[in-house]
Amino acid sequence: MVTTRTELQWTRVAALSDVAPGEAKGVRLADGRSIALFNVDGRIYATDNQCPHMGYPLTRGAVRHGILTCDWHGRSFDLEGGGCFNYECDDLQTFPVDVRQDQIWIQLGDAKYKRRDEHLRLLWEGLLSEDRWTISKAIALLLKG
Repeated sequence: MVTTRTELQWTRVAALSDVAPGEAKGVRLADGRSIALFNVDGRIYATDNQCPHMGYPLTRGAVRHGILTCDWHGRSFDLEGGGCFNYECDDLQTFPVDVRQDQIWIQLGDAKYKRRDEHLRLLWEGLLSEDRWTISKAIALLLKG
């Protein structure tokens, strides 16, 4: 019996010097995704740069004690695992980080769109309630897919 192990690919996204201590930086990947990098007390964190609530750029947010807060609607996320601390909020996608030779590498994992059914359900709820914000959010999430 042959066992095949697929290693997840690491992607270099920035130089360590590009993200000053206490600062955030957005980087655009070749596939168009925007990733947020945060330097918190010398440790680098990587997340999706769009708030899962309404898509606001998280590099504009504030970080305190390892908690990232979106400046738009105040949703808060754990930088380590992406868990949302507020109701009506999806968790934030985070990525493993490795710093090698002063370069920041992240492990993107499986980029397959896994939440299509959930986002279609959100669109349906918005259409039924005639809630334009919910409809807009669902369409944006589906397009981002």
